[in-house]
Amino acid sequence: MKSASVTFSMLLLLSLNSYAQGYPKVGLFGDSVTTASGSLVHVRITVDSFQNMNNLNGSMTWDTSVATYDTVLYPFLSNWNWGFNTSNVANGELSFQHSSVFTIGPTLSDGDSIFSLRFLAKGAAGTSTKVNFSNIPVSLYWFNGFGWNGTIDSVSGFIQITGCQIPAADFSTSINGFSAIFSDLTTGNPVAWQWNFGDGNTSASQNPSHSYSSNGNYLVCLTVTDSCGGDSVCKTIAIFCSLPAASFLHSVSGLSVTFSDQTSGNPAAWSWNFGDGGTDSIQSPSHSFPANGTYEVCLFVSNGCGTDTFCDSVVINLLSVTFRSYEKLTVFPVPANDRFSVLLPPGIETGEIFVTDAFGRMVKNFPFSHGEIAELEIRGMVPGKYFVELFSGSRNMVRAIVVE
Repeated sequence: MKSASVTFSMLLLLSLNSYAQGYPKVGLFGDSVTTASGSLVHVRITVDSFQNMNNLNGSMTWDTSVATYDTVLYPFLSNWNWGFNTSNVANGELSFQHSSVFTIGPTLSDGDSIFSLRFLAKGAAGTSTKVNFSNIPVSLYWFNGFGWNGTIDSVSGFIQITGCQIPAADFSTSINGFSAIFSDLTTGNPVAWQWNFGDGNTSASQNPSHSYSSNGNYLVCLTVTDSCGGDSVCKTIAIFCSLPAASFLHSVSGLSVTFSDQTSGNPAAWSWNFGDGGTDSIQSPSHSFPANGTYEVCLFVSNGCGTDTFCDSVVINLLSVTFRSYEKLTVFPVPANDRFSVLLPPGIETGEIFVTDAFGRMVKNFPFSHGEIAELEIRGMVPGKYFVELFSGSRNMVRAIVVE
């Protein structure tokens, strides 16, 4: 709970008639106290350079809307007749009259208290009151044992009570991944800030940033202070950072491939390496490869929590179709069983004969040279339709056969 503060600045303005230098004084002597509204504060009446005193008469007045009377303390006063009159303290006046044939107290040294008035400070920030002090000492005994009788003119001292606003601590937080930025929202005029981030780290900056190392809930506390006092506030923040999990699909059309990002975990950036020297940074790119082959394509993704990588092989297999002009080839017997013969055309002496199935897959091949007939062994071949192709230089010949 925060409250206004009150500053008691005490100053006694007493003038002495032109007697010898070093005459005694009684009063406030510039004491100063700062306290929050609602607290108790002491106003001391002190002495200056005398041994004993016979009479102490005077009064104090103040504004009761700023400070109210609590009690008066007089531990050094031992002999008095009338003492303190508190009948009018509710209206802000305390009178005192102490007298003794001998002394009203023991030997007092510089700065010792004769008595103190205790106030309850209640003024709001910016309020003030004058506390008037008047005192007429009549008979004094100094430390040299000789006395003096007479009247000392006095000018009232005063206490200035000034409101003091304690700062009210507050802050806001902006979270991105493992990073948090803290903004001070304190009201008042703080001059110092102390942060505790809840993970063992601290800062004295007004608006700090901090990086956490792991997910979790953290109790963050801010303490602010000024000349009036301090205030603290604590808030729990949740750090939950999800790393991205990289993944992609691809579709091949000739030499061109379309990539589709399938990453989970809210990635913020993408980086592609297509394995052929090409790169890209868009989420789902397309890319043209230079030739057939197998390429390792890698996707790198990142967000405020970290990075992840996924690689996959992309196969480019663009079929090339060659159109050939075939001559008719003579093959017998048809159908064939264990073997068949090929009649080599005139002018063809060397070359190669291929046997392929109906899907174009090569089953057997036979090189030949010099002759009119080439015999081919086909024992063990699966029955079905096949093609016999002869290649010799630029000449190509084909014939379909049936194997039983």
